[in-house]
Amino acid sequence: GHAFVNFVSPEDTARAWDRFEGFADWAMPSARACAVAWNDKYQGFEALVDRYRDCPVMHDLMPDVCKPILLSNGRRIAFPPPLRPIRARKEVRTCLQ
Repeated sequence: GHAFVNFVSPEDTARAWDRFEGFADWAMPSARACAVAWNDKYQGFEALVDRYRDCPVMHDLMPDVCKPILLSNGRRIAFPPPLRPIRARKEVRTCLQ
């Protein structure tokens, strides 16, 4: 899996980067380690929301567990509604036929 995290300060970013890069002490056994990367294409909260709000992954047929979520102060908040109709991914449409 992956996550996009929008930090509020450069210091928070550096601290999280140091903590999570190479992290592998998972609660469940796994040989995978966390890799941190800078997202050059989408920077900031609004850019990430705009990227996903009209994305096929946000279609009603997609399971909620597959969709991006927004958190504020550790609590889930509503994702802004799409700006246009969302077409389900081809894989989802095929599966439902």
